[in-house]
Amino acid sequence: MRGRRGLSSLQFLSIRSIALRLFQAQVRWRRLSDLKRCLPDYIREIGLPYHIQKSIRASVDEVLSEVERWTEKHAQLFEGDAKPTMKERAPRFEHLRTYYYCLQWRSMRYEINDHLTAQEIMSKELNNWPQMKFQFACAYAMQKLIRDDFLFDRHYRATFRTRLAHHPVYDFWLTLLDARNEEMMFIMEDQAPNQKVMLCFRFAVTHGFVELTKYFWDKISVTQREYIGLLQWRALCFRTRSRETLRFLSIELGRVNSVALVRLTWTVFYDSLYKYLTGNEAEKLIEERKIHFLLDNISRNLKFKLLKMENYKAVIDAYYYKDDHMFAYLLENVSDTQVRAVRERVDRIIDRMKTADTNLHRSLLRRQVTIDEASLRNL
Repeated sequence: MRGRRGLSSLQFLSIRSIALRLFQAQVRWRRLSDLKRCLPDYIREIGLPYHIQKSIRASVDEVLSEVERWTEKHAQLFEGDAKPTMKERAPRFEHLRTYYYCLQWRSMRYEINDHLTAQEIMSKELNNWPQMKFQFACAYAMQKLIRDDFLFDRHYRATFRTRLAHHPVYDFWLTLLDARNEEMMFIMEDQAPNQKVMLCFRFAVTHGFVELTKYFWDKISVTQREYIGLLQWRALCFRTRSRETLRFLSIELGRVNSVALVRLTWTVFYDSLYKYLTGNEAEKLIEERKIHFLLDNISRNLKFKLLKMENYKAVIDAYYYKDDHMFAYLLENVSDTQVRAVRERVDRIIDRMKTADTNLHRSLLRRQVTIDEASLRNL
């Protein structure tokens, strides 16, 4: 039991606690790839019963997957950050490994609270590193901190402009700080927003910085929300580093244009489901993770509309392909009022299959009778 619905079991909480302790004890400054190789051996050497080892390994995999998501997400803040003369040194995003002890986990989940983690890192590690603190503040739209003239005076900002202006997030904030009229940056031009706004907003949506996404959402018009949001939605559906952003946009875009949102989501969802139902074992694992990520994180309203598309085609196909696991999972996600409709369609399939089986049986009998009659005539 993963603990995402209802009360978590004592077993889940215990295994999760063990996995987090193992991670914190073993990670230190090491790479995640090294940790993935050595942790299974370490767990095996403890000498626990096999079924407990299996549960702990599965839990550790969840922890490492979530830490990997956090690392990949924040590595985007330092894209192209290294100077040409410093290529021989470690990339700046490698510093993220030293902050793993600051990770703040949500209770009863394998999820990192990114915003609290950023605050923890800034308070413990970045008091003497103004540039990194500015980068985190920009990524999480901490306006009070960004506008603090004592913390980031004009000399710091001039330095940041030289080092960081190539990045859409820092370019936007530095431009905004220099603007005489900030609202002018959000005025619509031919239904498309200012280029700096567009690039920064797209970065926030794509890489899952939900605080920055919400900041722009409150600033731009409804037309701009629909234009940019739907443009990025298709790519966002299966990006596992964008969990909270997916939740937020599925609600807000549903208010703006629910019809277009459902159609776009249905296209990518059913494509993934079809690959799962017809693919090999490796493909099934990949597509199943995508499907679970999407349905677990979109709004309830969008999820119910999605599973209702084309007369519950997704649920019916899972039944038709005799995939008990996927059929049961999809059935859990339909609403109580939709279960009756799904049952009616499944009953029709069963009736058709019975009819087809009967017809095939009759064809076999007719063929046998024909052969027997021919044999009698030859006697």
